[in-house]
Amino acid sequence: MWIDPADRRVIAIVGGPGSGKSSCGRWIEQRYGHRHISTGSIFRSLPSDLSSPDLDAGASGDTLVFSALRLSILRSAPGSTVVVDGVRDLAGFEDEMNKLSPSTTSGRIRLGLVIEMRCPVSTMVSRMQSRDRVDEDATAIQTRVRKFIERKVYSS
Repeated sequence: MWIDPADRRVIAIVGGPGSGKSSCGRWIEQRYGHRHISTGSIFRSLPSDLSSPDLDAGASGDTLVFSALRLSILRSAPGSTVVVDGVRDLAGFEDEMNKLSPSTTSGRIRLGLVIEMRCPVSTMVSRMQSRDRVDEDATAIQTRVRKFIERKVYSS
């Protein structure tokens, strides 16, 4: 497969809530200079009625996050590498990212590398509790961990 030099390459970081995805993304950004985008930050910036932890995949909140993520990546320089943490659907990532790409933009968005963050559920819960975020009370943390386990992203 021929790769256009204008393609934007994506390093996707996947894993459970509180597993260290953003910490890893920030480290890569500092170490290698690649732009870091957190889907969690995008999601939390949505109006509160859309950013409920009970939203199912494919809900309007996810659609808005994908649209914002696509635009953010396309704003990166052609040929650049972007680190994205919190990618949920790796199988359809490239197709989703390249849907409705502006015709004025050269190159495509290509998934180049996947980093999977794994840690025990107790570590995820502990890290989320220590973040002091308004949207992460005990109920929200339990819901996020339960939904992550139900999606069976990986076995521990």
